[in-house]
Amino acid sequence: MEYSFWLVDPSLGAQIEQASKLLAGAAPKEIAELRDRMNAEAEESRLVSRSGSTATIRIRGALMPGASLAAYILGLSTTRYGDILAALAECREDDSVKQVVFDIDSGGGTVDGFIEVVDAIRACPKPMSVKSVYACSAAYGIAAATGGKIEATSRDAEFGSIGVAVTFIVLDEEVDITSTEAPKKRPNVSTEEGQAVVRERLDGYHALFVEAIAEGRGRTVDEVNEGFGRGAVMLASAAKAAGLIDKVPSRGARVAGTAAQAERRLAACAADTQSTPTGAEPARGESDDPTPPSAAGKTRKVMNEEELKAQHRALYDSIVEAAEKRGAEAAVAEERDRVGAHLALGEKSGDMKTALDAVKAGTAMTQTLMATYMAAGMNRSDREAHAGDSAAAEGALEGADTATEYEAEDEGDQAWASYQRRKNGEG
Repeated sequence: MEYSFWLVDPSLGAQIEQASKLLAGAAPKEIAELRDRMNAEAEESRLVSRSGSTATIRIRGALMPGASLAAYILGLSTTRYGDILAALAECREDDSVKQVVFDIDSGGGTVDGFIEVVDAIRACPKPMSVKSVYACSAAYGIAAATGGKIEATSRDAEFGSIGVAVTFIVLDEEVDITSTEAPKKRPNVSTEEGQAVVRERLDGYHALFVEAIAEGRGRTVDEVNEGFGRGAVMLASAAKAAGLIDKVPSRGARVAGTAAQAERRLAACAADTQSTPTGAEPARGESDDPTPPSAAGKTRKVMNEEELKAQHRALYDSIVEAAEKRGAEAAVAEERDRVGAHLALGEKSGDMKTALDAVKAGTAMTQTLMATYMAAGMNRSDREAHAGDSAAAEGALEGADTATEYEAEDEGDQAWASYQRRKNGEG
């Protein structure tokens, strides 16, 4: 049983799960081709852009230890922790860079890779700050670890979701067995004991996560645990009041620069209304930073279902086939349960006619049918009880009749014998 621990906003986690299921059973050849294309685009993308002595590191989408093919297929943005490390190294080694700004729009990501990024941020001597419209979980951890000012770029910006989570799908037929001295290696998460083992590990990651946030924000671990939302997502004003961020734009401040931002947006839309920059997704709010996004200006069109079907028919067919197979298997299991339930109750109650009629008609197990089976079972018990009483009574009567006839026959014989003796003068 393999699983990943996440520092992620639940809504983003749901998208990642959906994307992973989409590729189940896909053709290996199509997957290899898509992976090659994804890796080629990833190599061409850069997180760092420059404006004078300021370097901006742009973080978008789910934070992952490596490239995610499932996210690529659905057009979901991802940022690899390794690319963030490379961007930090570039900024650290370039003497012309005097300050670093993180531009963040991310709901978080995996635990794997997060601590390395935090350590690299701590090791970078350049002053840092953050501008963000969406920084939750691991993304907020990175923002806080910079130790600089965190500014919301919109009043509806979201921050927080501080915590670690993992999701399990428990299969009835799956059984894990460990060696005697390693019971915690495969915890049974359907039990309280197994959940306690997993939670112990979650708490260990949580401690590292909160420590990074506390150090960056100049707070104690207890203050972060108690006052930073306890896993909740906060809007900008609430996040500022709680101490998660430092600045929220006012309505007046939003007026300045709006025309320029709208002009840039219209220009981008005119270039390709269906495209998003590689490794990026449409921002949920506008940044006040006039610095244009990373010059990785190559765009990638997000495929819809029809385009996937037309361009990668084998992959599309394998995905549909896998989905249909899973649906058929579930339907067969459900029908087996239905038929088995009817036959079992029909046999126990003695009402096989009702059971067979329900099986043939495709009737589900309803409360009415349950009552019918119960009534039939009770009637069967009554009949069996009456039959037993009748058998006993008949046996007693038969015994009584036999004894009477036998005794009557003996007395008649005796009387006849006496008459014959008297007639013959024997008496």
